[in-house]
Amino acid sequence: MTALKCWNIRYMGQQLVLFGKYTHPGEVAIELTGRIDGEPQSWTCRALLPETDTTNPEIERLWALSAIGDTMEQIRLNGKSNRLCKRVIDLGTEYSLVTDYTSMVVMNEAEMEARGINRNNADRAYRERTDQAARANQPAKNYRVDNSNASNGMFHGTPSHSVGGGPVGPIFLAIVYWIRRRVNGK
Repeated sequence: MTALKCWNIRYMGQQLVLFGKYTHPGEVAIELTGRIDGEPQSWTCRALLPETDTTNPEIERLWALSAIGDTMEQIRLNGKSNRLCKRVIDLGTEYSLVTDYTSMVVMNEAEMEARGINRNNADRAYRERTDQAARANQPAKNYRVDNSNASNGMFHGTPSHSVGGGPVGPIFLAIVYWIRRRVNGK
């Protein structure tokens, strides 16, 4: 069984979405570790990475967009290098994405044929629309890998360790109340 590893992910209470590209299908163990109110926490689950899954082809482009963003962040932090710029250009070209180093040119069919340009983006867009239409007529697929509900899932039905840790906690309500009093002149 393979273990997936990610480092230095900042999670501040919102939905956590990770994109990745794997080369070896099969069962994997996914472990999420972190701290809640300074206390170490750990959650583990298993997932099966299929050989091929064509039900969500748009995820390829989302992964590429995420990879471009990560590479651009490296460029901003460490400066340009031929390797990093080439990675952005290659991903932008392969997945038909506009980046800081690629652009989009609109041509008619004859101009594209004359220059030997393939219509990769049109093929990809057609595949994405076809699969989206097929999914629209089916019940939603559950992709959860922890196979649980709120009472026995990764968090075992336990509430947040902090008081009002959500977006509308008591501190937020107190600030709104204070602002309303200031605006209304009371």
